[in-house]
Amino acid sequence: MKRPSFQFYPGDWQANSNLRRCTHAEKGVWLDVMCLMHDQPEYGILRWPLKEIAQAVGAKPADLRGLVSKGVLKGSDTQLDEPNVYTPRSGRRDGEPVTLIPTQPGPIWYSSRMVKDEHVRTIRGESTRFGDESGEAPKHSPKTPFGDGSSSSSSSSTSVKKKEPKGSSSTAKLPTCPIDQIVAVYHEVLPELPGVRVMDKPREKAIRERWEWVLTSHKPDGSRRAETAEQGVEWFRTYFERTRDNDFLMGRTPRAGDHANWRPDIEFLLKSQGLKHVLEKTNPGDAP
Repeated sequence: MKRPSFQFYPGDWQANSNLRRCTHAEKGVWLDVMCLMHDQPEYGILRWPLKEIAQAVGAKPADLRGLVSKGVLKGSDTQLDEPNVYTPRSGRRDGEPVTLIPTQPGPIWYSSRMVKDEHVRTIRGESTRFGDESGEAPKHSPKTPFGDGSSSSSSSSTSVKKKEPKGSSSTAKLPTCPIDQIVAVYHEVLPELPGVRVMDKPREKAIRERWEWVLTSHKPDGSRRAETAEQGVEWFRTYFERTRDNDFLMGRTPRAGDHANWRPDIEFLLKSQGLKHVLEKTNPGDAP
């Protein structure tokens, strides 16, 4: 099943160094090319000559060659001599490099970020959608590339809505909890931890309760943790990134007994005990 959409991150688009060198015309062409890549059986890859790609998006071949010269579009019409290699990171360590696209005859054109995200999504076991064992792809897609894939900005396109003023007991006007988006961020930032295959009621409750806490609570300095959906998702990304710095939770410190191979999942991290581990950087001797 084809995914009906992909997410657009304005911050990544504006910050990407390769795209900043592109003309407005080239940026428009790249958006069209990404849409073509999004619809391909091999996600992020087009096995067409550059001339046919230009014809499909109604652009000049020179515009596509501009994207190639600036490192946005990668590939070759004749022979791909340089493989696309992805090196995963675990904590502060690099993992074993993985060749995602080997050298091969052309034509082949691709987005390195789209190809990498598809690989990560596949190995994280997201081929089913929270308990749906049909094997169809989930409706949400990985974070979409806007150039060479090097940008790590996490700005979101989620539409936002302010909550009620401080002091109100009602949460009726809080932004809707974007469970799928939070889970996607968890998978992206913490690929080593257990993936979310089943969204049961306890897990959903943990995510919703933490979302409400983020949107209604205050930092020690009195400022709000988040006031909009965009800020809320950003809080979760920062929180999961802080989890990576916790040696105990990431398994970088020895554990004894039955907990030697224990790894926290998203439900544990978002409950009170996990929150204390992450925010207070506690490394207790035993896991729950």
